[in-house]
Amino acid sequence: MSRLACLLICLLLLASEPARAQTQPATDYTNLKISVTGVEGIVQLRDAPDQPWRKCEVGITVGAGAEFRTGPRSAVRCQIPPDQTFTIDRLGVMKVLTAIQQGGKVKTDVAMTYGRTRYDIEQAGIEHESTIRSPSGTLAIRGTRVSLYDQPPFTPRAVSLTGRAVYANAKRQIAFGGKGQGKTTVSSDHASAAETAAAIAQIQTIIDTRSAIELTQAESRQLAFEVTRGGIRFDRLIIGGFLPPRSDLAAAGVLPGKLNFVATWTGFADLDLFVIPNPSSTSPQQILGNPSVAGVVPGLVQSRLPDGGRIDFDKISTGRGEFEVAYWPSATYKGGTYGVGVIHQDFRKLDPKYDAISNVKVEVYLDGKKLNTVITNPDAARDQNAEITFGTTYQTQTNLNTGRDVVSTLAIVPDPNASKRSAKNRAAVTPVTTPPARRGH
Repeated sequence: MSRLACLLICLLLLASEPARAQTQPATDYTNLKISVTGVEGIVQLRDAPDQPWRKCEVGITVGAGAEFRTGPRSAVRCQIPPDQTFTIDRLGVMKVLTAIQQGGKVKTDVAMTYGRTRYDIEQAGIEHESTIRSPSGTLAIRGTRVSLYDQPPFTPRAVSLTGRAVYANAKRQIAFGGKGQGKTTVSSDHASAAETAAAIAQIQTIIDTRSAIELTQAESRQLAFEVTRGGIRFDRLIIGGFLPPRSDLAAAGVLPGKLNFVATWTGFADLDLFVIPNPSSTSPQQILGNPSVAGVVPGLVQSRLPDGGRIDFDKISTGRGEFEVAYWPSATYKGGTYGVGVIHQDFRKLDPKYDAISNVKVEVYLDGKKLNTVITNPDAARDQNAEITFGTTYQTQTNLNTGRDVVSTLAIVPDPNASKRSAKNRAAVTPVTTPPARRGH
C-alpha cells in the first residue's frame, strides 16, 4: 500500500471518530437527592420497602426508592435539584422511583398509590422527562406546573396550571394545557373491569411488595369475598363493589377470627373501625385501628396488637355499603369491657355525592355467634339515671352535617380462660367427708 493510500485512510478514520462518538449513547449519569423543604402535620418516610417508617422532618435528604405518606390535614414538600418541587397533600402515599441527571437532561419518575400530588418544574435551560404514575393512569410532564389527584373511589383528575402535560389511562391519552392557557383540567372516565385490573396490576408491581402467596388464609378469604362483590384492592385499601354486604357475615364465612368486632355501614362513605381493649385499664392505652389510620398515627393506633388482635384492611364504600372487621384469630384476648366504634371521614369537598349521613351497626361475634352483651343505648347510658340495655346490635347514624362523625359503644367479652380456671378450681377443692361413727364394744 502506498504512503498516500495510508495517509488517506488515517484521515478518514480521524474524520469519522467524532461522528461515532456522537452516536454512542451517554452512559454516565448522576443520582439526584430529594430534600424535604416543608412538613405540615403527620408525615412519615422510609428509604426503601424493607426499611421502617420514620418521622419526616425538614432538612432530611433521601434518594430514589424513598417513600412518603401523609396523614389527615398533613402535607410534605420536597425538592429535586436543580428546579423540581413536588408536594404531597393529605392522606397521600408516593414513592420516588427514579431521579437522575444525564448530561443536560433530568429524568424523574414517581408512583402515587393514592392521594394528590402537585409537581412544579421551573424551566432553566434543562430538558425534563418527568412522570407521575397512579393506579388509574400516568401523567407525563414537560416543563409545567401540574397536579394529579387519584384517591379511590373519587374520579381521578389531572390539572395543568401553566404548561403542557399528557395524561394517559387504560382507555386513552390526552394532551392538555399550554403556555398562556391558564388552568386546564381533565378527568378520567371509568375503565372496564379488565382495563382497571390491568392498571392496578401494573402499579402494584411497584408499590405492593406482598404477593398473593404471602397473604394469610384469613386475609385471602376476606379478599375473595370482596372480589365477588366487585371490590378492588389497592394494597391495604379496598374499594367496595356493586353489592351490599351480607346481613349475616358469619353465615357468609368471612369472619376471620375467634373473636370478631364488626362495623357495617351504608352509602358512599369512608368509615374507620377502632377497638379499645379494656379502656383505661392498660398503660399505655392500646387502640386497634385499620392500617390507614395506624399508618398516620403510629404508636397511638396499631393495626396489629401484641396479643394477636388485628385489622387487615381499610375499606371505602362506593354506594352499596361496606364493613370492617377487627379480630383475634385465637383465644389470646382478655375478657372484659371493650370500646368499639367508627370514625366517619369527611370528604364532601372532594365529591358532592359523598354521603354525610350513614346508617351504622356494630356487632361482636364469638365463635361465629353474636354476643348479646353489646350496649345498645350508649348515648342514653351517659345519664346516670338511665337504664343500660344490652343486645346483639348497636344501631345508630352518623351525620357530618351536625358534627356527629364518631359513634361508639361498649361490649362485654367473656374471659376465654374462665372455663379452664373453673375446672382447675373444682379439681383443687378436696371433698370433706364425715368419718363413720365407731361402734362401741
